[in-house]
Parts: sequence; C-alpha cells; structure tokens
Amino acid sequence: MCLSPLYNFRLLDMKVPQDWLKWAQRIDDNEHVTFQNFVAQFGCTDQTTATEGFLELLESDVIRQKRRDALKASFNYFRINDEQQFWIQRTAEVEFKMSAARAGLRINKAGEVESKITFTNVLSKSQEVLEARQDDLAMPSLHPLVHRKSSRLASILPLKPQFVQGGSLPHYVRLDKTSAGELSSATPASETVLSADFRQASSTLPNSTPTSSASAPSAPPRQRKSFTNKNRLSLEGRYRNLGEKWVLESGTVVEDVLYTAGSNENCAVFSPIHSFMIDLDDPKTETLFSEADWKEISSDLPPFQHYGDEADKYLDQCMDVDTEGGLKAVLEMRQQDPECRIIHYCLDQWEELLISESSPFLVAAQLGEPWWKENAWGVCRRLATAVKDAFIIMGEKAGHDSTERRNQGISNDDRKRIGVKADFLWRTISSPDVDWSAGESATVWDPASMKYRYEGVFKLPRQLHDILVARTSEVGGVDSLRKEYVCGLLTGGPVIQKVQICWGTKGKNITRFFRSPERRLFSTVQELGTSLLAVHDLLILRATTLRLCRTYETSRHQLAKEQAKKRRQELPFPSAMPNEKRRKFSLLSPSP
Repeated sequence: MCLSPLYNFRLLDMKVPQDWLKWAQRIDDNEHVTFQNFVAQFGCTDQTTATEGFLELLESDVIRQKRRDALKASFNYFRINDEQQFWIQRTAEVEFKMSAARAGLRINKAGEVESKITFTNVLSKSQEVLEARQDDLAMPSLHPLVHRKSSRLASILPLKPQFVQGGSLPHYVRLDKTSAGELSSATPASETVLSADFRQASSTLPNSTPTSSASAPSAPPRQRKSFTNKNRLSLEGRYRNLGEKWVLESGTVVEDVLYTAGSNENCAVFSPIHSFMIDLDDPKTETLFSEADWKEISSDLPPFQHYGDEADKYLDQCMDVDTEGGLKAVLEMRQQDPECRIIHYCLDQWEELLISESSPFLVAAQLGEPWWKENAWGVCRRLATAVKDAFIIMGEKAGHDSTERRNQGISNDDRKRIGVKADFLWRTISSPDVDWSAGESATVWDPASMKYRYEGVFKLPRQLHDILVARTSEVGGVDSLRKEYVCGLLTGGPVIQKVQICWGTKGKNITRFFRSPERRLFSTVQELGTSLLAVHDLLILRATTLRLCRTYETSRHQLAKEQAKKRRQELPFPSAMPNEKRRKFSLLSPSP
C-alpha cells in the first residue's frame, strides 16, 4: 500500500491524480521524474502498486513523447540494476520507522500514567500560589491559572500536556481559542511565561529540567577538529621545513598552493591539505589548480598488484554461480592456494546470509557495526593468510605511526600517550612492530553522513599517510617507495570500499589518495557474481600490500648495505702496517 491515497489503476480504473501530474510537469534544472523520487514524494511502500502508478504516470499525455521515452529507458535500467536493492532498503526504512513509532507509543503511554499524578500536584500548587498573589493585589481571578490584568501572566491560558516521542517529559502547549470559540493547541508553551514556582514544581517531573519543557537534543555527530590560529602557526612551521617541492610543468608549486589554501582564514576545520595530502576525489581541491595542472597531478599513478592466476581462475568459477546448489558445489572443493582459501572462506561465511530464511539485509541498520564485521567481512581477518609474522588486528586498536606522530615533542614520560585508533590493522609482529594497512567501520553505509566524511575523507587517509611516511623514512627516502600504495578499508553494513595513498610523481612532501568504487554484498545467490567484486578488491589490497612489504624489505637491506660500506670506509686503516697474516706470509715467501 501507499501512505498517500492508494491509486490502483487496473482495479479502480482511475485517471492519473492531478498532484502526480503537477509534480511531473514541474520544471527543474535536473530531471526529477525518477522512480526513487516518485516513491519518496508520495510515500509509497508497496512495490507493485508503486510500479503500476509510475508506469501510468509515464503513459500520461502531459509528458512529451521524447521525454517519456527517456524516462522509460531510465526506469528500465533501474529495474534491471537497482530495483531489488532499492526495495530492500525502502522496506528496512519503513520497518524501522514503524518500530520506532510503536515504541514511542508504548513509552508515551507509560509516561502519561507516571506523570499524571505529578502534573496534577504541579497545577494545584501553582493555583495556590496565584490565588495568594491575587489576594494580595485584591483583584478577581477569571481562571485558576490566568491573571488577565497582570502583565507578567497575561498570555497564560490553561496548559495541557502532550507527550512527545520519548515520553519522559510532557510537551506543554497553550490552549488558544479559535474563531469558533474552541480551544486549539497550536502555540507551544515555551512562548508563555510561567511563574518561578511553576518552573520549580515542573522540575519534579521525571527526566525534566526546570528551564525547558522540550526534549534534550541528541549528541551532535563527530566532526573534524577546528583549525585554529595555533594550528596555522604549526602549518607555517612545517611549510618552512619542507623538503624538495613538486613543481609542475606549468611552474606551479603544489606545496605553495596547498599552503595558501590551508592557511586561509576561511578554512575553519582540519583538511587533508593541511598534511599536504591531495584527495583526488575532492572537487574543491581540484578547483585550486588549473585543468592542465590537475591532469598532471592525478596522472602517473602506480599500478595495483594483481593476485595469482590460480585465484583468478577460481574467482571466475565462483562468479558464474547463481543457484544454491551451485554454491554448495563450489564450497565442497577444498583449496590449497592461500588466495583461493580466502575466497572459499568468504563464500562459506556468506552462504548462511544468502540462503537464510530471515534475511539480515532487511534490518541492516539495526544489526550494528560488530555484527557486519563478524558475519559479512570476517574474511578481512584472513587477508594475512600464509604471510610470515603478519596478523590482522580487528577492533579499536591504536596505529603505531599515527600515535608516534601525535606524540612528537612530548618530553613528559608520565603523560598518557595520545593514540589514533583504527577498526582494522595489518601488522607485522617483529621488533619493532610494523603497520602496513588500516581500516574504519560504520554501522550503515552513508557517504553523505558526517561519520563517512570524517573517517573516509580525513581520518583513514591520514592514518595511511602516516604509515607511508614512516615506512619511507625507514628505507632512506621517497624514491624507494614512490611506486607503491598503502591501502586501507572502509566498511559500513554490507558495503566495503578500498582506499589507497601514494606519493606524488615528484618532490618529497605530497601524497595522493583516492577511493575505489564501493562494493556491496547483495542479498541473493543470483547476484553472487556482483558481490564477489568485493573479494576481488580485498585480494588486490592483499597483493598490493605484500608488494609494498617486499619493496620495503629490499630497499631496507640495500640501505643497510650502503650504510655498512660507508661506515667501513670511514674507519681509520693505516696502509703502511700490514696485518699479521700478510706479515707471516711475507716472511715465509722465498726471496726473489
């Protein structure tokens, strides 16, 4: 059914409603007549009815034929690619709202019973106080709670409690008289003036405050830290100490552009540019450069490392599966290759989700972040399979390199160290431990949310930047790892996204990062091939990280050899004094 009036054309033989036609004829800069907007505009919750209604709307003569054909083509594309996922999400939203409404009604009912006696006592006490004041002023009272001649109480009319969702505190409203002489509750009580005694008595209500009758606001979402003048001074100091800069072919110095934009007073919060990081997906950063400069900045990115041929063939085989029987047959084949074992483990874990009678995808937002990490993306724990001394650490753990950066310059050993926690860390347990990758998780996937904009655009890229800078400093310079990525992960519900960062093509200061397309775990076996694109990205992350480890070890050993050779050359060695072995050999040798 629809929450708006139900229009079932085939059964009721009705014309297209006028409000639908007016909506379709509205002129916008962008095409607004899409099925998704139609469902949102008219509150549709039933797939069949909504589809029939939208098709009837597209057949209306008020829409020009050319536009009608384009809308039909767009709708057909939606039905093929996005319809199922859209209705899963729509159903979950409706169920969530209905559950919240039912819970609110139960809470309101309980709150009304609990507050009834207290509220009666409050009114009684307030009446006594006002009557006493009326006696002092020798003025008649027209209503127990109204003193019409008093300027302070002139606007007070009888108060009636209306329990808001949450139920702990009634929302008081003033009962104004309409033109018909009836009472209405259109004016909030916050506009009235209550006596101090009434406010004090109201404070005895459960969970109430004496200064406001409105419900307490929810905690604001986590935001980026403010960029203060102190931070600008710190940015200036780091800018002055930069190494070799990246000069583009046009003569533009990338560091200079980022510093100018980052130190601007209009820049109120921390941004990647304050760490001389360039977000290749950010249109605002792109506007700082000319078209030619941006093309040069975003080109010549390192290639990813592909996984092995055996895993490639096995993944192709799995992507052809579209039935439950086919999935079970694939799972019966045990694998020996480490990458194939990762694919097999993922399919084994997904099998229960895809064939379960109670689909978790209908209540994705209610299951929570830990549930999805364990049941959908538990494969992340296996990414370091068959890698010596490497472990995937899940949970809120602090990354070593970001922690070291934030504690630079702290001389007080008794002070608690400041850490930057991640939900996922690829760490080699050695002396000392080394981090190679990091990840962040969320309960739901919402790129427009404050959490995604903070963790996906700032926090996680900064952690990857710290890892890249730390590994580079350990192998002697940027050139050793210029062709390598440090990869990370973002997960939210049944969605996963890969993030990667690398050095700029020149200079020793600029890093570039970007996000790969998001990959989604779909709810049916028929869409398993599309779901396995997430495993493809995870294997790419694994292979690229292992390549980084190999390049790092090779460069570190080469650096150690060069340093040892340099130290040997610096040691004092008197050439005129032969060693003991050479001296003995010269004594035993026959004279020429």
